[in-house]
Amino acid sequence: GFRIFKIVFSVLIMAVGVYALIPSDTNSVDWQPFTEDALSEISGRGVIIDFYADWCIPCKELDAITFSDPEVIALSKEFETYKADMTKSLSPEVESLRNRFKIVGVPTVLVLNSNGEEIERITGFVNAKEFYKIISSVN
Repeated sequence: GFRIFKIVFSVLIMAVGVYALIPSDTNSVDWQPFTEDALSEISGRGVIIDFYADWCIPCKELDAITFSDPEVIALSKEFETYKADMTKSLSPEVESLRNRFKIVGVPTVLVLNSNGEEIERITGFVNAKEFYKIISSVN
């Protein structure tokens, strides 16, 4: 009984800690909501799509730590940047996204070239330095 309580309490404390990391200002990558039409609007630039879910702790860490980094923000301006919400996992829209982009889990960040072809895939949390290295190598 008490052991389970300790585990649940520890998980809650960690979750609260992650929420506390989320910056309250808008110092982050300038994300647009992903729509089916988004890729038809790209103008000769690469695309970054962040597939996330509201319940996903590593997604929140990406937002709080990686996507709020000044170097990552500056680099992201060279791309069209979209967030694709996978929270409602059973909805037809999410199912369609999952199949179209072969998304197995969140967070998944896809980098597409200006033709909309995938050139890089990042699965799980990566820190700002690693994210910057990966993205700048494809740009």
